[in-house]
Amino acid sequence: MFRTVVLITILFSCIIGLVAAADNSAAGSSSPITLTIMTPYDQDLNSGLKEIAKEYGKDHNTIINIISVQGRKKIVDELSSGNTSADLVVIEKEYQPFNLKGLSSLEKKGLIDKSEKLYNAEADLVVSQKSPIQSTQDLNGTRYAAVDLVNYHMPGGCLATSLLSVLPVQPEVVNQSGIDKIYEAVENTSADSTILWASDYNVQKKNQGELKAIPLPEYSMDNYIATLTNSANKDEAAAFMDFVLSHKDKLQN
Repeated sequence: MFRTVVLITILFSCIIGLVAAADNSAAGSSSPITLTIMTPYDQDLNSGLKEIAKEYGKDHNTIINIISVQGRKKIVDELSSGNTSADLVVIEKEYQPFNLKGLSSLEKKGLIDKSEKLYNAEADLVVSQKSPIQSTQDLNGTRYAAVDLVNYHMPGGCLATSLLSVLPVQPEVVNQSGIDKIYEAVENTSADSTILWASDYNVQKKNQGELKAIPLPEYSMDNYIATLTNSANKDEAAAFMDFVLSHKDKLQN
């Protein structure tokens, strides 16, 4: 009798062990969750976010799909259309110089679950190292390099041109064909200044040589990360958002 009980107990334990092993095997082989995050085109943001996503993937069965959109208004249009399966978004709340109201618009449409400030995109007045220019107040009568938006358009290229309408003075505009060209114009002294996002300035500094960058906090842009109400993976999206916020130092200019 005792031997029978022992055998039954061992058999039962083996069955439980097999079930547990099967469960663990199934869990280990389950398909990963894919999260899609829409972002504006920003070189520092995109490179930093890729690094954060890679680190997150080490401990989570999750694939992070980053969609970089050229044009912030296009992000709002795409999310408002309902034709995207995005789970998160990075976007400005409002930016008056460009009349942008990204996050505010999405909130009014009920598309945002929760949001937090993620990073500040710094705008820089770029001048030569020995330039007497100290602020935008000094630009009157000087030559100012800007991208010719009638014939050329690229991410970040509209900053210098669009700010002409809100600058306190009106400089002489030297039109160029791209961000690299307006930087080059200041470097070769065919222009006295331009304005770039700090992320673009950093790229051009590496490629062309260092110019002086004067921060313009009045034209900087706060960007937020938000989870979307239509996400099919709300818990995982919220977890990734928290992870990004705890590693946002990787997004600094």
